[in-house]
Amino acid sequence: MKISRKWLRRITPILVLVLAVLIASYFLATKPQITLSPPEEKEWLVDTKLVIIGDQDSPISAYGEILSERDADMRALVSGEVIEVSSAFKDGGLVRSGEMLVRIDPFVFKSAVSESEAVLVASQARLSEYRAQYRAEEIAIVEGQAQLNLALRELDRRKQLFAKDVVSEKHVDDAELLVSERNRQVSLSLESMQALAARIEGQVAEITRARVLLSRAQNDLEKTVLRAPFEGYLTDTEATIGKRLSVNDRVAGLLDSNSLEVGFYLSDAEYGRILDSDDDTALEGRLAEVFWRVGGRVFKFPAVIERISGKVEAQTGGLRVYAAVDTSRADIQIRPGTFVEVVVSGPVYGKSAKLPESVLYNDNTVYVVKNNRLTKRQVTLLARFDRMVIIRGQLQDGEYVVTSRFSEIGPELKVRIK
Repeated sequence: MKISRKWLRRITPILVLVLAVLIASYFLATKPQITLSPPEEKEWLVDTKLVIIGDQDSPISAYGEILSERDADMRALVSGEVIEVSSAFKDGGLVRSGEMLVRIDPFVFKSAVSESEAVLVASQARLSEYRAQYRAEEIAIVEGQAQLNLALRELDRRKQLFAKDVVSEKHVDDAELLVSERNRQVSLSLESMQALAARIEGQVAEITRARVLLSRAQNDLEKTVLRAPFEGYLTDTEATIGKRLSVNDRVAGLLDSNSLEVGFYLSDAEYGRILDSDDDTALEGRLAEVFWRVGGRVFKFPAVIERISGKVEAQTGGLRVYAAVDTSRADIQIRPGTFVEVVVSGPVYGKSAKLPESVLYNDNTVYVVKNNRLTKRQVTLLARFDRMVIIRGQLQDGEYVVTSRFSEIGPELKVRIK
């Protein structure tokens, strides 16, 4: 049977459509079946820190300056030209106690000492002369008194003989004249002794004055040598050979190298931490450590807080604190003016944990890892320092808290410790 072309053109699209349906049905029938499963839960890798419950110290760190507890302003005590200076007389020079620093020309002062010594010797010789004269007058009085007594007895004898007409009246008159002469000699000696006593008293005062002048001259001579009153470091040296100094001219400064302290500031918050701590240790007497970093080395010195400034600093609002520094066992000598770090033993908090500050969320929450899940715990922040915190609360010894920080953190989150 012959099929017309017109009919074929009509049926061809239908055949193509049917064939396409058959092919699609085949592929759908033979397509593998996919079983859908729920999405796998994400597991977060976290860093943790072991919780250790106990007494926790919270040191307070500050920066300060090494100071000398004792200093001296060295000044010229006499006027004159500088003729010698110590080899250590320079800024930063270390000098020993009693060491000569500056010597002023002593010529004028030596002359003054010699002159005072000569005046004293002359005064002492004059006193010796007066005392010798005084002793001579004493002898003369004794002898004169004896002669006067003899003259009186002779006068009495002649008066008796005259009464018996044995001697003439002239013999009596001669005896009376001799008594008068002996009496006059004794009176003159007494007057001379009184005058010599006054001279001796005046000469003793003159000798005392001469000794004072000599002592002053010797003292001025000693002052021509300026010595270090204690061991220390020189600062701002100003004297040079040939320079003329007047009394009270500044020569140098001296800082005691054996009595050092560190001055530093504590903020109100830091001071409050000490006052609010569980222990009752006052700030005075609290131990501290001083760290001096030199290049790649660190030197440590023990210290003890001795005093607090009498007033609060207006600009900083903190307290100026001073601690005595012990350098007796140090391998290196630290000098005044050195910038150092001071670590003060802070308050001690009992039954608490010291952890990195990254464990804390909102200052009152931490997350503990338990069975690979996070558990939220409430805590109280006690102290924060040097990127560490001391907390107390719903924590147990031996637990691990998360130190990692991420926004998705929350209770029951699945985690794995790195």
